[in-house]
Amino acid sequence: MKVRVALLSCLFFPLFWGSGCSRQPDEAGEAGGTRNSPASRNLVLVLPDTLRAANLPIYGYPRDTAPFLQELAGESVVFDHHLANYSETPFSVSQMQSGRFMAPLLMGYDFGRAPVRAIDDDLLILPKVLREHGYVTGLFTTHHWFNDSARLLDYFDEKVLLETSDREKIYPSFEELLPAISAFLEQRARSHRPFFLYVHTMEPHFPYRAHEGFDPRR
Repeated sequence: MKVRVALLSCLFFPLFWGSGCSRQPDEAGEAGGTRNSPASRNLVLVLPDTLRAANLPIYGYPRDTAPFLQELAGESVVFDHHLANYSETPFSVSQMQSGRFMAPLLMGYDFGRAPVRAIDDDLLILPKVLREHGYVTGLFTTHHWFNDSARLLDYFDEKVLLETSDREKIYPSFEELLPAISAFLEQRARSHRPFFLYVHTMEPHFPYRAHEGFDPRR
């Protein structure tokens, strides 16, 4: 698969990964596929929670903190200016997944009271729309607010919500999530249907722990 477009924002880092799919779903193929659907692209959205543009070299940070992203940016479309609608993840993710500035809350929210408005039938929700057009949708996350009250989960065919019992660790690492993501991609490679993969990790989020072999003082 070849990377086509990357979208970089100040508070989040969404990465859309497109790959042309020339094969058509079989008439009696997987549920949701359509026999005459046009050639589609696979979509991958990667969101490292709380990652800031100010700490990335592609936005002028002097340290080489993200060499792969720097290379990717050289062959991608990079957004120089983007503002989140709110400083907390559930509200910003709801906006990102719906395109609506004040979207109904689509994630769980445990730290306070938030209005839970009804989801209008005509509200564009990315995984919902893609699934209606024959996509297989998958969510892989280590964020604990993708819980039973997160209405966004209703629109994903496959979901892995990885938690940890280590109170010191709080969030599992991306490396722990990677086997499930790899298995999803391998399974989709054997299918005719396009897919939408949403990966939401907590690597840059508090508590700030350096990976083994990395000196945080340099």
